[in-house]
Amino acid sequence: MSLKRHCLASLAALTLGLSSGTALAHSGHAHHHHGHHHEPLPAATVNHQDSLYHVEDQWTDHRGQSVALGDFRGQPVLITMIYGNCNTACPVLVNDLTRIQTDLPKTLRQQTRVLVISFDSLHDTPDALATYAEERALDREGWHFLHGEPHQIRTLATLLGVRYRDNGDGSFDHSNLIAALDEEGKIVHRSEGLLQPTQPIVQAISERATERSKH
Repeated sequence: MSLKRHCLASLAALTLGLSSGTALAHSGHAHHHHGHHHEPLPAATVNHQDSLYHVEDQWTDHRGQSVALGDFRGQPVLITMIYGNCNTACPVLVNDLTRIQTDLPKTLRQQTRVLVISFDSLHDTPDALATYAEERALDREGWHFLHGEPHQIRTLATLLGVRYRDNGDGSFDHSNLIAALDEEGKIVHRSEGLLQPTQPIVQAISERATERSKH
């Protein structure tokens, strides 16, 4: 199945499974929300044979730089989706990224790039993401917090199998997922849930790097 057909089919399935408000930002919602219980949504199935790098959208990172996913071709990538106003699952997901990267062999650790994409296109501007990264000591080399338009976020979420919905009150329900991409942008492993063991995703990245070195 082509990447375009896969995206369309997956988007249709997500639309049926979620309300019409899913994946769309509501410009009138209050950004500061307290006490919301995050509802984790199960991840959708994905096609591991398609490269995410076929999507040519331009994002803006927390440094104000224009970034395309294809810019990371040739190196391993860890990727997750969060929103800045989240104080429940999202900080754990970001910490899980650190745990995974730390547990990689030294050479791979230095090569691996980390992408954190926000669901909240309205409030998580590049400046807001810069503040987020700075306050949490996450403005690290090789880390990129990305802002995009709603349609870009929907497309990427579909390719990753991340389901999400805007609750209209400054919060999002979403899948808790970290994906590892190989040097061609194909998903080699997905870790679903919080505080998961790092070994499976570290092993998947390491094995793919070993296979590549043989060619």
